[in-house]
Amino acid sequence: MKRIVLGGMTALALLAVSGCAVREDVAELYKQEKPLEADIVLPEASTIGEETIEVVLTREEKPVEGADFVHIEIWKQDGTASFRMDEMQPAGDGVYTYTQSFSDEGLYYVQLHAGHGGQVIIPKKQMIVGELTEEDRAFLDAGEEAPAVEHGDHH
Repeated sequence: MKRIVLGGMTALALLAVSGCAVREDVAELYKQEKPLEADIVLPEASTIGEETIEVVLTREEKPVEGADFVHIEIWKQDGTASFRMDEMQPAGDGVYTYTQSFSDEGLYYVQLHAGHGGQVIIPKKQMIVGELTEEDRAFLDAGEEAPAVEHGDHH
């Protein structure tokens, strides 16, 4: 009798363990979220004065229209200039634009804050306006990270 009970318990244990086996296709059983992507397009040769910055938002290589928000933030590497976060304007076909007036040459950072369908991305890109200062060159040569800008605006 003990053998029958022991055999039955072993069979049940094996059945329970086999039900917990890892499935190779488990990732395909869940919704696969496609990432929101942004291409920050800067003028080829930026100079003092007005410059227009474009951002192309895509998901699965298709333009993203009607994003929840598309904000831009610009600051100078040395901290001497910082522009408030502002909303970019939709230009159609997933393109958003913003025009900024620059009064000083040097190394700037352009950071995008974009959201669509529950996803938020915050890419950043360097922008050179006019000529680099010696301090900017030293900063780039040292390979340092871009300083963050403190602001009170949150989404």
